[in-house]
Amino acid sequence: QMPIADDVRCVLVQSDDDGAAVEAIEAAIRHCMTEEVHGALKHKFAAVISRALKAVATPLPAPLPQHLLALVEAKASPVRKTLVELLAEKPHPEHLPTLLRLVKDSWSPESRYHNEDDIYPIARAAVPAIAKLGAIDTPTADELYRTAIDSRDPDLRYEIFRLLVANAEIDSQARLLDLALNPGRKAVRRAAVHALMAVADHVAPDVIARISARDVSRRIEPVASRLLLLLAKRGDLPHVLAIAETLATNDKRRVLLLLVIWVMRARDLPTANRIATMLPANHPAVAWALAGSDGKFDETMLDDLGDQLSDEEVLLFMAPKKKN
Repeated sequence: QMPIADDVRCVLVQSDDDGAAVEAIEAAIRHCMTEEVHGALKHKFAAVISRALKAVATPLPAPLPQHLLALVEAKASPVRKTLVELLAEKPHPEHLPTLLRLVKDSWSPESRYHNEDDIYPIARAAVPAIAKLGAIDTPTADELYRTAIDSRDPDLRYEIFRLLVANAEIDSQARLLDLALNPGRKAVRRAAVHALMAVADHVAPDVIARISARDVSRRIEPVASRLLLLLAKRGDLPHVLAIAETLATNDKRRVLLLLVIWVMRARDLPTANRIATMLPANHPAVAWALAGSDGKFDETMLDDLGDQLSDEEVLLFMAPKKKN
């Protein structure tokens, strides 16, 4: 028997020093003290449990046994953090119920002031782990949607929306479009339409076909701009042209056509050029968009094409990024 073994057991059982206990579990892992490592899954210190969990679970094939998945109930966040990392490394459909618990995890590394957004790192880490499982069925999509809507972490909300666009049925895409188009919290509406735009390649043609000229003319500017970018990326060309023709008559929003030209130039240059003719001839902003927003840029050149809110949307996507 190794001389160190008794010391390790003694420290793990008796020590009130978390640093000493961590050193003891690491020694137990190094010396393959299997019984002690497994026993440490019920230790009083979270750091010890986390190290034991990683040591026990890493060599196992997926799915992990239930007694390890049950650590999703651990009160200490380091244990849940280790668990979600392990599940991301070992994708398996049987892990989904545990991941759906973790995606609701509201642990935050720091307290937030009133009206500040929260940050939920464990929940965020669960999203790519769920993505690795592939197609999402309707009940799971419904649960994820509700989690996103209720969340106080805007980045988590957006990542869940992206996951739904890419991995769920067309109904989820249609629901996100409805969320963007209907009255509600501006940040939620923007996240929904931004997710559709960001993973446009996954959006069904039937969903894109629902976008109307009225939508891009009357919805709030952050929604309208992203609808147009989605259309420019994936919309049927006659549909895109019809909406562009209507928008060109809107003095406050015709500047948003620069976004369509900017994207469409790489997809279908003749269509981009046709839309360019809907704006004032020889306008420097049109030339700038057709050049892929390269070249000389002056913010004032947008002034006669739209109002400030619409100009800001164009600049958000197309303006040269300022160097620090």
